[in-house]
Amino acid sequence: MAENLLNVFTKQALKAFGHGGSAEMQRRLKEDGQLCATKCGACGQTNYPGRAHCPDCFSDDVAWVEFGDGATLFAFTTQARALRFMAPQVIGVVEIPDVGMVVAPIKGRYETLEIGMKLDVEVVDLEDGLCIHRFVPIASAGD
Repeated sequence: MAENLLNVFTKQALKAFGHGGSAEMQRRLKEDGQLCATKCGACGQTNYPGRAHCPDCFSDDVAWVEFGDGATLFAFTTQARALRFMAPQVIGVVEIPDVGMVVAPIKGRYETLEIGMKLDVEVVDLEDGLCIHRFVPIASAGD
């Protein structure tokens, strides 16, 4: 069976442009089911996605921190074409305490979503050892 071309390109991009932060983030997603950021010990800035050094002060004194509870849906829309999932895919801006705003896929029907909804993180295993994350409304997290 032929390998999914998007997965091939994703692996090539991680190999060419990734760094220790990319590899650690993939490991944490895959093995621990955790979505994390890095927090700089020098300036206190939290960065997502996690990085091997702080992009604000360039310090290497960074530590991995888990996202806490309290992610909320800030804004959302749909797109007619989606790279990873069946279209239409819902894309949202998610506000995460101590991290800020992140753009990510949202699991759920557009019609059932509301700004301010509480969200959980869900890890999605793809083929060939890749995984991604998306956010799920807490009310439908068990669905």
